[in-house]
Amino acid sequence: MLFITYSLMYLFGILKDSAIHLCLVILLIYNLIGFHQIL
Repeated sequence: MLFITYSLMYLFGILKDSAIHLCLVILLIYNLIGFHQIL
């Protein structure tokens, strides 16, 4: 979990100016929440 969080922060830090990347991060978080709700 910590590794995933660190990876996301690292990628977001590099591409923080990219609106497309921001959308991908939002979709990823949404999918993770949906996945946990299914379980």
